[in-house]
Amino acid sequence: MTTGIQHQIKINLRGGIAPVGMMSSLLQIAKRVGVVGFRIGTRQQLLTTISIRNYAYFSKAMTAAGIDFEVDIEEHPNIISSYPGAAVFHSGTWLSEGIYQDILSQFTYRPRLKINISDNNQSFTPFFTGHLNFIASPNDNYWYLYVRFPKSNTMFCWDNLIYSTEIPHISQILENMLLNTSEGTNERGKTFDQDIIQNDINKDYRLLTRPMTEPLELPRFMLPYYEGFNRYGGRTWLGIYRRNEFFRLTFLESIAQLCQETKIGQICITPWRSLIIKGIEEPYRLSWEKILGKFDINLRHAAIELNWQHTDRAIEDVKLKNYIVEEFNRRDARTFGVSFAIKSQPKSEVFGSIIIKKKSILGGLINGYRILYKEGFNPNSRKSFVHKEFALKVELPSVLLELYKKYQAYLNENKTVSDDLEETEDSHFRADTPSVLSHTQADIYACPNCLTVYDAAFGDELNHISKGTSFDALPTDYVCPTCATPKLEFKKVLS
Repeated sequence: MTTGIQHQIKINLRGGIAPVGMMSSLLQIAKRVGVVGFRIGTRQQLLTTISIRNYAYFSKAMTAAGIDFEVDIEEHPNIISSYPGAAVFHSGTWLSEGIYQDILSQFTYRPRLKINISDNNQSFTPFFTGHLNFIASPNDNYWYLYVRFPKSNTMFCWDNLIYSTEIPHISQILENMLLNTSEGTNERGKTFDQDIIQNDINKDYRLLTRPMTEPLELPRFMLPYYEGFNRYGGRTWLGIYRRNEFFRLTFLESIAQLCQETKIGQICITPWRSLIIKGIEEPYRLSWEKILGKFDINLRHAAIELNWQHTDRAIEDVKLKNYIVEEFNRRDARTFGVSFAIKSQPKSEVFGSIIIKKKSILGGLINGYRILYKEGFNPNSRKSFVHKEFALKVELPSVLLELYKKYQAYLNENKTVSDDLEETEDSHFRADTPSVLSHTQADIYACPNCLTVYDAAFGDELNHISKGTSFDALPTDYVCPTCATPKLEFKKVLS
């Protein structure tokens, strides 16, 4: 959909790789149509807007330059990969930059399913946010494949490991099979499930595979510091993060020009909405520092600000993130070891240890958030648990820091959080499925007149009610701290 007089533009960069020549052409075209700058999407895309009156020229010029883009739709998700972290973040695996490039260059079609290509020993890019998730195995050039059915959270692991050069081939086969279905059956009328998919492909296609000898083991989540100048292998890489998540076109032009002058062939786009430039030779480091100074680009932001993701194009999510980060900084809080994600739209794709989901109650009269966390606080886990069913914006910093204490307890006690929560039937929560409120989580009431919320977890400081006091335990003469409505008139908030 268009927004007012503008088109929403998405430019896919396969694997998060932007060749400098292509980038220079893109920036020239964008400049001619009045683009001021770009934002970065969670799938390593470039996002911007184009005025309707300039779209005809933009479309023609982009097509002539052979640059993949979409306007106002999402039919072809970008292929994401952990390539931006290759070489600069040590993983100790066989996977190299060259192997990524070989695989990506063999995609001769535009995928309609989300495809993830990931090193198995990194935390920089997500494993399972795609429909086809290829994860490097311990065997050289062989990959685990996890398939997630479209419009579903149902996922299964392929019974064999897939050879590197087969990834584009099997991706196209699976896409045709998964998308050309009707009401759960394939074109032959069979029930559409894991066994049929694997049997049909193994029978009809000769793919290079090998037996799986050991299951995938998820690495512990440790988000690397991805900003600033950093040494590796005798050279330097530069990570650039912008607090407002906006990269001005003039800045990008200067970066592309310096890359060409110093024989750097590509710019990397990360899922954390940042840029990485690899291979900076020592004689040219000062040139990069001059560019950063010219455009007043700050480096070395606190890690507490870098470990966030949110819905693409959601300015309100950015504002919420900034509000929480400011509160964390004011309290001198520590959040090392976890990442946060804000999910303001049901089908948005986010990646985080702790998920903040937008939620409304009382027929939309009160807006707040539902707080979830992943099993083991690992963003790649497919299992999530409810920490709090509903929290107001003003409560979020305290709720999140309370949950971080649970993470610290998990580390210190060396046991899985899920073991604790699964002891009671109503505490277990499967991602994106309904859950049952515990007594504490359900103890939320709202004033029917001014909509002020009483949450037992926080009490009521104005009325000298301590944290943990249930609504039933409030004095009979308790009144709303905002409008003095009696306790008896309060309404219980339901999820």
